[in-house]
Amino acid sequence: MTAIRIAAASVVASSVVALVACTELGDVERDECGNGVVEPASGEDCDGAEGCGEPGTEQACRILCSDTVACPGNAACGLDGVCHAPGGTFALATTVPWTTPHLLVADTSGDGYPELVGVGAQHVDVRLGARDLSLSALPVIPSPPLAGTPQVADLEGDGDADITLPVGLGVFSLSGSAATVLDPFFYNSFDAPADGRIVANAVEFANFISVPLIAAHDVASGMSILLFPGDDSTAVALFPTGRTVDELVGENLPVGTLVTGSLNVRAVALPFTTGRAIALYDVTLAASLTIAPRAAVMLPLATEVKNGAWFADFDGDGHQDLVVSVEAGGVEALAVAWGNGNGGVVDSAGAANQATVVWRADRDQDGQPGLDGALEPVMVAQVTDNLLVLGDENDADVIAAGGLYTTHCVFRNQCALHLLRASTRPWSGAIVSDLNKDGLPDVAAFADHQTGIDLLLNTTTTLLFNDAIVPTQNAVERLITGDFNGDAIEDLAYVDAILGVPFTDALSVAYGQYLGPPSTPVAMGTVGEMIAGGGLLANGFVGGFDYIDDIVLVTDRQVGGETRRGAAFLFGSTTRRMFAPLLADPLPLEDRAVSSSVVAEVFTIDGNGDPYADLVVLTETVYGPSAASGEETAGVTVPHARFFVGQSDGQVDEAGAIDLSIVASGVGGAHWIGADVIGSPIDEAVGLRGDGGLVIVRLDGGCTGPACITPVAPPEELADPTGFRAVDADDDGDLDLLAVMRNRGLSTARGSQLVVWWNDDGFSPTRIAQVSGDGAIVDAAFLDLTRDGVHELVVLEHGGAGDGLRYAQLTAGTYSALAPLAAVTDGVALQSADVNGDGLDDLVVVTGVERSAPRELSVYTQSETRIPAGAE
Repeated sequence: MTAIRIAAASVVASSVVALVACTELGDVERDECGNGVVEPASGEDCDGAEGCGEPGTEQACRILCSDTVACPGNAACGLDGVCHAPGGTFALATTVPWTTPHLLVADTSGDGYPELVGVGAQHVDVRLGARDLSLSALPVIPSPPLAGTPQVADLEGDGDADITLPVGLGVFSLSGSAATVLDPFFYNSFDAPADGRIVANAVEFANFISVPLIAAHDVASGMSILLFPGDDSTAVALFPTGRTVDELVGENLPVGTLVTGSLNVRAVALPFTTGRAIALYDVTLAASLTIAPRAAVMLPLATEVKNGAWFADFDGDGHQDLVVSVEAGGVEALAVAWGNGNGGVVDSAGAANQATVVWRADRDQDGQPGLDGALEPVMVAQVTDNLLVLGDENDADVIAAGGLYTTHCVFRNQCALHLLRASTRPWSGAIVSDLNKDGLPDVAAFADHQTGIDLLLNTTTTLLFNDAIVPTQNAVERLITGDFNGDAIEDLAYVDAILGVPFTDALSVAYGQYLGPPSTPVAMGTVGEMIAGGGLLANGFVGGFDYIDDIVLVTDRQVGGETRRGAAFLFGSTTRRMFAPLLADPLPLEDRAVSSSVVAEVFTIDGNGDPYADLVVLTETVYGPSAASGEETAGVTVPHARFFVGQSDGQVDEAGAIDLSIVASGVGGAHWIGADVIGSPIDEAVGLRGDGGLVIVRLDGGCTGPACITPVAPPEELADPTGFRAVDADDDGDLDLLAVMRNRGLSTARGSQLVVWWNDDGFSPTRIAQVSGDGAIVDAAFLDLTRDGVHELVVLEHGGAGDGLRYAQLTAGTYSALAPLAAVTDGVALQSADVNGDGLDDLVVVTGVERSAPRELSVYTQSETRIPAGAE
């Protein structure tokens, strides 16, 4: 369409002539599109430009509109600021490849053009909405295995559509945004243990079980504590009297093994900024987790912690030692408490719980750093192991600002450091792990306020390294390693942020590759402002071990000017995507233990009138035998409807649950929606069971137990619903329930019917459309084709004589017979939406039922007509 505006000189001249002529004639209806007169006051801009053409043609006649200037008659104001009048017919506009059975149409980017979102068994496809219907594809988003039906929601109330998926373990959500279109949302897994500083790390037992240990400040007691989040109260220990978490040096708790070979006892050190004492604790995994304080390690006189502490075998005797970066007499130094393998530590003279300075920058002890200069260690761990280098057998190395140093201790109080590999920039953090499965430890390091991660990939010489760089989008702040995709190769996770901009931390993972550098980083999502984090394996907090490493994050987010803290488990997966789903903890049942619990469905409701979507999560929990009745007692499965109230940051708080056992043994196989169908203060949960019966569940708190559930008998001879939605099918102002159902007793290809439960006394079912024989109704939609306030019914049929799109009109409460609308072959899904932004309903159809034929998505746009003369 040619845009002709009165500012163009050629148009102005002809317009003036036309305007003068029409004014002199005096026989022109004013303010009409098509009267041959350009009338800017009415927003119309092209009459008189060599005739007024039809919509979609050269010189098309247009009336301009805006948020404050409405279109005349039944025309709609498009995103282009032009009025469009519905033509009521459809034509194929574009077709693109499609990969998924589920189709969602929603504006996740906030630009007014809806995205076409496909949800498959373990991935999400997104096609970007655009006026030209180019439908550009975004990179595939991996997702946990889909357990039910995906839904559209606005979780944060920001106007951008979000997507929620039931994934068995919980609810996985993707947050819409202008920047990323869809970004994985990290739900809080447990209550954040404090509102101040937190220092954490993973504690590994038996070489495969890891649990998160957190140091935090307890406001109620005024004490700082060590605890395992989510565990019972016995796994808590107080800090030394007068000490707080704010005094800890470093961002990770030092964790090691002082009892050589132990599978279940670990040591944790607390190095403080002042004083000589380093607190020690034993963490034990037996019948339960316990944390017990032990005697502190004392640094030498006039010595304080500088950069931190680490557990490592510093002298190569096979036992871990406690190595501390210190200032001794004002000079940088290293102090060591030597481990004896039985849990004890001693200084060089054998005194228990004492440390010895073994290296200092001031070699001649004249008070000057001398030739060594500043060290600034950031990590102590074994990297090199070469018999050709004196003293480099099985002992730890020091990774410092200047690079990688080997160590050699002639005596236990006299050690030397040798710079083996200089860094190209001052390192401020590092981690040691085998990142390429060659059996050798590698180094990953970063510099404060800079992008990129430097890698030293070890070689069989253990003295020479291959350089590599992991590129990052922003400045790196934290490194975490673990096998996050289950391929038995260590991966490198990192947090980076826009320099100087708070609450912009994001998590990414560069996946390890066999005998090569890590992969290009994969962005996992934004985390606000990271407070603490570390790798761990899925554990008892979340229902068992999967041998894929996970991450625990404690983060702050800014919401409406307020800072909110959350703590989340990010689960690794074979899909190369880390997830932090909403975990619906199993509900207790009398004296029965929980065997398993899964999330089967999730959908949204308006539970309190605020702009944040509330969630109903349907769970199925298997409980074991009754403890009172003995092991012979049969286990039971109980379905629940769990109600979660949405918050402004997208997080949710559970507000109640209803046992659905009286109407169903499970929630799987049913179709569920949220809608206000009985006029209660909030939406109801409405389910359509496999037998065709309705279940209406009140969630407003005005009832308890079975009194909240209203069952409705199924229609005769109909069952096996394939589609279910709430619509105002008779335009009377309340929601009716629409379902596609198959004829009972017949095969799935032998006919189906469209049934409406009218929102009147008793929800009486009525068949409003029927397909018999080999045909079947696949899906249905309601849309106001002519924008006259009366909705038309559009159905997608597959097979039989009526294959394609058909429609029926509502007149006096009765729908007409289905009439052809557009030819479609092998349709499997139907949605209606304004896809091209002209304000008129369009149709989106997914086709492809045979494995030999690729699935496709087609957009049928509605035709336009001339805005009628006399429209106001």
